[in-house]
Amino acid sequence: MVQRVIRVLVVDDSLLFRTLCAQAFRTLPGVEVVATASCGRQALDRIRRLLPDLVTLDIHMPDMTGLDVLRAVRSAGLPVECAMVSGISSRDSRFTMQALELGALDFVAKENGSESGKVGEGMVRELARMVEVVRERKMFSPVSPSKMSPRVRVKGRPRSRVVGIGVSTGGPRALGEVLPLLPKDLPAPVLVVQHMPRHFTRSLAESLDARCHMDVREGRDGEAIRAGTVYIAPGGLQMGVVRVGTREVLRICEAPAENGCRPSADYLFRSLVPVYAGDITGVIMTGMGRDGCAGLEQVHEAGGTVFAQDGPSCTVFGMPARVIEAGLADKVVPLGELAREIRRTVRP
Repeated sequence: MVQRVIRVLVVDDSLLFRTLCAQAFRTLPGVEVVATASCGRQALDRIRRLLPDLVTLDIHMPDMTGLDVLRAVRSAGLPVECAMVSGISSRDSRFTMQALELGALDFVAKENGSESGKVGEGMVRELARMVEVVRERKMFSPVSPSKMSPRVRVKGRPRSRVVGIGVSTGGPRALGEVLPLLPKDLPAPVLVVQHMPRHFTRSLAESLDARCHMDVREGRDGEAIRAGTVYIAPGGLQMGVVRVGTREVLRICEAPAENGCRPSADYLFRSLVPVYAGDITGVIMTGMGRDGCAGLEQVHEAGGTVFAQDGPSCTVFGMPARVIEAGLADKVVPLGELAREIRRTVRP
């Protein structure tokens, strides 16, 4: 099958970084850099004329910020995907969260060495991942009904005592639709693995906390888990649950990456089984790859409830599709109905 060419526009007010980023894209197969732009107004003009598949937007630019450009693109209904290129300061991470809430596809963190004459291997990998996300979105086709799990085994089960959520690309916006619909007195904790690097998960937790009834925080090692609280796995670390005496506590550590991810949804889901047995609600949401599938297989075998977000409501239907194809999903649920299904499984 012929690989679809992904057309890219690189936007950054730094000539050096703009050149390096464009060069990095040109090393990737099936990618064409159609243009670059040095400011927001120039970017908007070229987006309208060229309609690239992917636009990388610097957050800080003198005339229009990357957020301003993103708002203009969304307001005009232009059919392009935008990815933010962000620094790693607290201020940058807050702007990045705003961009993701506004509909940015994802973001790439600028490496410190990028201003010294090269783009590091880590950033090249992230740019390549962004291209594959765009390619997957353009090739999306829902899982055929014959491959979807026919089981709906939720009714009559013991209520879940914990909720685990695995999510990746498109996650901040999806979490922003689901978590605010959960009540403050939800009789279970919610543990979330969102694939993100260090420095960004704290801003994600702060952003969600401002909009949710439940308390939302970045998880801390040794912290006792409480019902009515959402714990976000810290970027660059693994988060699981262990029992200490009569308490369930978070274990945050530098265990190896799984599926190329740290934090990993598989790591989280797997840790829940020895502690909660089958009293688990596992949720897999939008994201690329297969992280979460192996862990949810253990949740499923223990008797837990597994929900998968449906294809049409996903930014990328990779992670949920793998769970559905494996026959692990008790129910395939549109994004707007996930909070209701979660509430139903943890009701007193």
